[in-house]
Amino acid sequence: MIIKIETDMERHEIEGTIDTDSFMEETLDLDEELTAHFHKWVKDNEDEDDNSCSFIDWAKEHSGEWLGFEVNVDHGDNTYNSPHDLSAELNYAIVSEADDWFYSDDTLIYVERHHGGDVRGNYGTGRIFKMSGHRDAAFLDREISWHAVEINGMDRREYMAKVKAETGAKYCQEPYEEFERYYQSECTYHLNEAIEKILKHDKDNGITVLLKDGNTVKFYGSAY
Repeated sequence: MIIKIETDMERHEIEGTIDTDSFMEETLDLDEELTAHFHKWVKDNEDEDDNSCSFIDWAKEHSGEWLGFEVNVDHGDNTYNSPHDLSAELNYAIVSEADDWFYSDDTLIYVERHHGGDVRGNYGTGRIFKMSGHRDAAFLDREISWHAVEINGMDRREYMAKVKAETGAKYCQEPYEEFERYYQSECTYHLNEAIEKILKHDKDNGITVLLKDGNTVKFYGSAY
């Protein structure tokens, strides 16, 4: 997955973007046969339009043996309505047999990619996808996660040893949880809220910051 990391050294903010096309490629599997069938169905039905609502109508009409599962759940949304780091908005709808559709193989997702301008329009032709088998619920992970590799000049092992010595922890898991609790898996928004000052932005996109809690931490961003 392609991500772009930039820093505003005057405002002391990190800007991270996930390339939308690479995001879709890694989280969804295009079903060309179903996409073609849907568009033909729309063309043959004067009351239907090429949009997410018609996709749900099409799926319900073909629910069962033809589609391979019963459509018990349908839902539509736009990424514009939730925080994310994608480079372009996605208008989408899902149909599924299960309430926890993001874990189910019996799920289809109709996606229209935005191509700039007013978010209310200018979307490309919709396509039908299945959930990628690479990782469950990956389509919902639309934010860059930030992971600390150094705290006050110490790597993870050194930091854990220090916390263990200070707290008297008997097991490594305890200081590891301490590390995780404060310095792992921060989204960009929350990380920016915690930053007092950006100190350095390395060529490999390692970013060293002074946090408001007084600690100097080096982070790397990633998307899954």
